[in-house]
Amino acid sequence: MNQQHSSRRIGFEIEYTGLSIEQSAMNIQSHFGGKLVPINKDTLHIDTDAGQFRVELDVHFMKNLSNMSVKNLEKDKIDIEGAITNLVRPAISAVMPVEIVTPPLNESDFNKLDQLVTSLRLAGAKGTNAAIHYAFGLHINPELKDFSSKTILNHMRAYALLYDYIHSTSKMDITRIASRFAKNYSYEYLKLILDEAYQPSLKELMLDYINYANSRNYALDCYPLFMFLDKPLIKKHITDPLINPRPTFHFRLLNSMIDVPNWNISHAFKYWRIIEQLANNPKLLQNMSIKFLSERHPLGPLFSKKWSSLTKQYLEEL
Repeated sequence: MNQQHSSRRIGFEIEYTGLSIEQSAMNIQSHFGGKLVPINKDTLHIDTDAGQFRVELDVHFMKNLSNMSVKNLEKDKIDIEGAITNLVRPAISAVMPVEIVTPPLNESDFNKLDQLVTSLRLAGAKGTNAAIHYAFGLHINPELKDFSSKTILNHMRAYALLYDYIHSTSKMDITRIASRFAKNYSYEYLKLILDEAYQPSLKELMLDYINYANSRNYALDCYPLFMFLDKPLIKKHITDPLINPRPTFHFRLLNSMIDVPNWNISHAFKYWRIIEQLANNPKLLQNMSIKFLSERHPLGPLFSKKWSSLTKQYLEEL
């Protein structure tokens, strides 16, 4: 259940290459119906009964050029940005991902979403493992049951304790590791949030997060949620224009394995389910936190392997 006591919804962002935004949009339309709405040369919306899907070339620079080109044409101005776009798009499109951003979906829609992933794969979509430079991810944006500091903190704790296990069992791609877009929180911050004595107010939780995690580049990015809850506070301290407010976590640890047979959204979502299950098990959460803080080795990698194995044993209690 979500804040409104209705079925909890989840949004997804799927990155891949090998298909154009037009091909991708038509695949979405074939499964969810709806109307294609061109926004610019690099963005398409698909208005469906399930909500609005967005398909775009995932390059911030290209998006800006395309939007400026549209404004130029509307005002009968010389379209310099459009000329640049046409010149560089072929080269950019060959290496940059297409991204599908789904609307918030009910879990009853997962079967249809899995069918979409299959059709994209059969059409030629390529995921993280298709090339060494493909740092593509699957991002999960799950709604919360409530916005209390306790609920948010317990999910952050569960994620932190499960990071090494998920990193290992999901076989996080080395390119995504090197990119540092989906790293864990610093050990100093983990020591703070995993301490049972740490019981912050919501504002204190947000201010501490700003202090210890001052970028979006974490596998559990809380800035969209915190921006939704207190936009003035976040904007006062963080100026990143890519942060958009929404009532969800932003979980970005998983690879996009869209070209791998039998990989689907339902299978990938099981990792977030484990985080939720641990977050809702206070006793196990406390026991794991105590063990983690007592054994954490400052060198990192050696402990990560050990902790992943220990975590598997703990999860048998869920």
